[in-house]
Amino acid sequence: MAKLNENIINWLGLISLIVIALLLIFLHAVSGFLRGGNDRIRDHFDSAGYSYEICEEQILDREIRWLTTGIMQNSGVILFLHSAPGSWKDFSQYLIDPDLQ
Repeated sequence: MAKLNENIINWLGLISLIVIALLLIFLHAVSGFLRGGNDRIRDHFDSAGYSYEICEEQILDREIRWLTTGIMQNSGVILFLHSAPGSWKDFSQYLIDPDLQ
């Protein structure tokens, strides 16, 4: 009887790990879709009426995209970096803030 309970616990643990792994894969795929591409960035900044430039470059087999906004002056640069989870959208309100421009 104890061996049967141990087998059930092992199977439940394995099934739980598989379900969690599949859920993480699904969330990763959906998050890329929800973040949107350059069209979504253009829509956001065009509707806000702010100037911007979308830049892309291939670095070490990875496509890196960055965005510049505001007026370039001698006042310095503010750099926002996002990580996972996250996207440009997390900083979008800062990028159109008049005080930060």
